[in-house]
Amino acid sequence: MRAISEFLDGMRNEGTVKTFTEGYCYWLAVILKERFNGEIMYNPVQGHFCCRVNGELWDITGRIEDDGKWQEWWLYQMNEPLDAERVRKACIIKTRYEEEN
Repeated sequence: MRAISEFLDGMRNEGTVKTFTEGYCYWLAVILKERFNGEIMYNPVQGHFCCRVNGELWDITGRIEDDGKWQEWWLYQMNEPLDAERVRKACIIKTRYEEEN
């Protein structure tokens, strides 16, 4: 998957690594999904999103190891709807507590 590695290398710097590892990992997964026809994956133990392309997992740091905890995001939403909604609000759309109340 040299194309993905090169794509990430072209956008990786201290700021993007910080951004995509500290709160905006979902949005990088969306970019990779669209660019490389992948699947958005979620790891509820790590609280982290990545993208699976041809069986390999990718985030801003590059190819990552599968620890067996990764799940397709759509499947996680179906199986864990309450937690998925919490993740969606807090991690994806960044709803602040004050906005909900």
